[in-house]
Amino acid sequence: MAKSITRAGLIKGLALFAYLSIPVRAQDLIDPFHMSPTQQRAKKQRIASGELSPGEFADFARKMSKVSRPNLPDLIFVQNIELQNPDSDGMQAVADAPMSDATKQYLMARARPTVQGFKAVLALDPKHRAAKRALATMAADDGDWNAAKTSFESLLAEDPKDPDTLHRFAFAAYYQGDLDLALTEWAAALEANPEHADSWYGCGVAWLGRGLFESAEKALRKAVEFDPIHWRAREALIQALIGQAKFEEAKPMRELLRARAPQLPKIGDRIKVAVLHLPTAEVIIREALIPSVPWLFRIELFDQATPGGKPIKVMELRRDGEAYAWGLTGDDGVFHPVKPLAALPDLEQVLEEAK
Repeated sequence: MAKSITRAGLIKGLALFAYLSIPVRAQDLIDPFHMSPTQQRAKKQRIASGELSPGEFADFARKMSKVSRPNLPDLIFVQNIELQNPDSDGMQAVADAPMSDATKQYLMARARPTVQGFKAVLALDPKHRAAKRALATMAADDGDWNAAKTSFESLLAEDPKDPDTLHRFAFAAYYQGDLDLALTEWAAALEANPEHADSWYGCGVAWLGRGLFESAEKALRKAVEFDPIHWRAREALIQALIGQAKFEEAKPMRELLRARAPQLPKIGDRIKVAVLHLPTAEVIIREALIPSVPWLFRIELFDQATPGGKPIKVMELRRDGEAYAWGLTGDDGVFHPVKPLAALPDLEQVLEEAK
């Protein structure tokens, strides 16, 4: 990778907290709209560890917005933090910040993404790059690759080094099956910004799909380093570690997600911990993160001849009184215990069961 670039678009500074009565520690008294990338990562790490709740930070950010002059990247950072909070609509912390009508409409559309919402942004500002990028991404998601590709190429013609556009284009190409184009665009994104967490995540996913677990691990560790609340990157990193039989290294990461999932719904209620490529089947192993999920581990078997869609067989490990039991679960959700266990198996034993 070529030369690193200096951080752009974010200004270091302190806020006018002498006029605010906010019950937070001294190191929290930094204007969330004017944080350096290092300060942003530190804040996200405190959320990931459970030291600071998204609600507390969102309330702080909302008060600070009255004395700030945020730009769009700063507003997006604060909104991303707030969206971790299950009780937020994604606009509470940024609502009082000074911004244009187009920017406000864009943030509203980010919180509840729809094609109509992003088109409304362009009606206010026809040159709004972030809205154009979002529409290109949604076109790719809807299967209109030609329209998406044309839109991404148009955006990159205007700014060839925009890492967000390069990353979105790369992921769209990846799901289109064009791995070479995807890797080219991710490499360009990381050339433009070596700290771009999403692009490290994209590279990691690509390496995972090819069974290159060591390369995937390196990329995904970068993704988590630069964005500690990138939950999908943490999940993918667990898969990369399990693929190398690094069970002890994966264990604290699994425990962190299990601890934080009840408070942060963005994590989800389950994670994919491993994918096995067996001679006669593809196997996905999932782990539950919250008690409301009826199983502890789930093994899904897919016929290699028909990848994707519904699994041809589902085995689940559930509680059976004071013990546990492996069983088959039908399409109707009915669980049929087959193999009782006296104790909860560890993940390594679950993988052996899957094989």
